[in-house]
Amino acid sequence: MCIRDRIYNYKELYAAMGRVGMGTSDVEVVLHCYLDTNGDMVQTCQQLDGDFALVLADGERLVAARDPLGVKPLYMAEDGPGRTWFGSEIKALTGLGTVSSFPPGFVYDSKGGWQQFYQPPWREFPRTNPSDEVPELQLFSLLETAVRKRLMADVPVGVLLSGGLDSSIVAALAARHSGRPLRSFAIGTAESADILAAREVASLLGLEHTEVRLTLSLTLMASNTLR
Repeated sequence: MCIRDRIYNYKELYAAMGRVGMGTSDVEVVLHCYLDTNGDMVQTCQQLDGDFALVLADGERLVAARDPLGVKPLYMAEDGPGRTWFGSEIKALTGLGTVSSFPPGFVYDSKGGWQQFYQPPWREFPRTNPSDEVPELQLFSLLETAVRKRLMADVPVGVLLSGGLDSSIVAALAARHSGRPLRSFAIGTAESADILAAREVASLLGLEHTEVRLTLSLTLMASNTLR
């Protein structure tokens, strides 16, 4: 199996399998789920809470899957019957046929075709009116849970801070739940509104703050790199 992932509920999955203390890898847990479902990748993906792109060879069977929102990149190309290629970058598939983006929330099975394991729920939500009551506590709980589980990492975690409402709320929640010093970063021109606002928020939250000042020379250097 080749995989790029971050599975947030891997400890809970190990516990549900009765394998507490047996594994500490959020990669290995995907294989355990696959084996426990008798090779059903749809059921496997429905158990995973996280971001992933994977390709698994099971004998002559090839299975691929991508997380519900397509956070992890995955592309595929076909250059003839029975010849399918996968890669995390388009350039890896250059010259191998027509390249397409692997659809999020789907499983490809060389024996069974395409199957969707995730249907975005917001497509079914009714329209709301400005006068509708907003479930603030429910919204806050969902946001807090989303931020807290993304603090799971083997390396130091940081936040990109603009000083605006969105990034400030995320930074505040991350600082609340982080078990280690939290770093923040702001990008902008010298003494710009974003730089000043981010600096104030970082100071208020006690973050280890770094400012990246955009200058004309830095901008030109970056543009030349992209040519």
